[in-house]
Amino acid sequence: MSALIPLVLTIVGQSAGLAGPTALSGSLAVLPIVVAGPHGEASVSDIYDAVTRATETRMGLRVISAEEIFVASRDGLAQRIADCGPDTGCIASKLRMFDARYGLVVVLSFELSPPIFSLQLLDTDSGRMVGEQVGDVGSGANPMARLFEKADALLDTAGFVKSGRVVIEVEPKRAQLRLTQGIEPDLGTANVFTLAPGHYTAEGLLEGHHRATVDFEVHSGASKTLQLELKEDSSVLSSPWLWIAVGAVVVGGSAAAIAVSQNPAPCVCTTLNGVGCACR
Repeated sequence: MSALIPLVLTIVGQSAGLAGPTALSGSLAVLPIVVAGPHGEASVSDIYDAVTRATETRMGLRVISAEEIFVASRDGLAQRIADCGPDTGCIASKLRMFDARYGLVVVLSFELSPPIFSLQLLDTDSGRMVGEQVGDVGSGANPMARLFEKADALLDTAGFVKSGRVVIEVEPKRAQLRLTQGIEPDLGTANVFTLAPGHYTAEGLLEGHHRATVDFEVHSGASKTLQLELKEDSSVLSSPWLWIAVGAVVVGGSAAAIAVSQNPAPCVCTTLNGVGCACR
């Protein structure tokens, strides 16, 4: 496996430059490779987990699971990649077998001290590399923390937009919460939103309460918590819900009249088929 390191460094040398911030999206196949040595250790799953964490907040980016890759390539994808040598087009074609729009080849070698890493982000459509990170993990550093940091920076540079997370605490809690832009809360939640950077308005609705709104900004990679309180409508007679209920059609009867007294303690009466009540 040590032969993979020269392969990776050759590919890096052929990079035509990093891509600009173009809001990339699509599916991503991650290929983690560990080169054993006397200066540390890690597993393929460790690398996969570290890189996957860096992709979790990226808008429109779906990481193809390790299980999907294993099922599609039981005979060894790593060896297929090694057989490509420095040909990025060949590597991209191997990754396309998973219907991956992008591929991320990650190599961590413990042959040297400190251990060295290499990350290459490939566009599988064009067969070109769109970004890379190469270096060492630093003396005494946590290799997985270093990989997470570099994968995060690589995705930033390549143009994968990082979302923001907003939690809106609404009172009363049973109020309906939504964004005026038509965006629903995250699946399985009632008040958590994962959003692209930008300006948004949230509104709360609840019968017997005044509508409430809050405007807020979402910044890339940031999280925030907002408060939204709905004030109770003190006038029962002004509530549209009351008049809807009063005006509802009753099966087998016909609606008659509604009388409202001017007394200090108002009352509401309805009559049905000539039978009614009196207000005093």
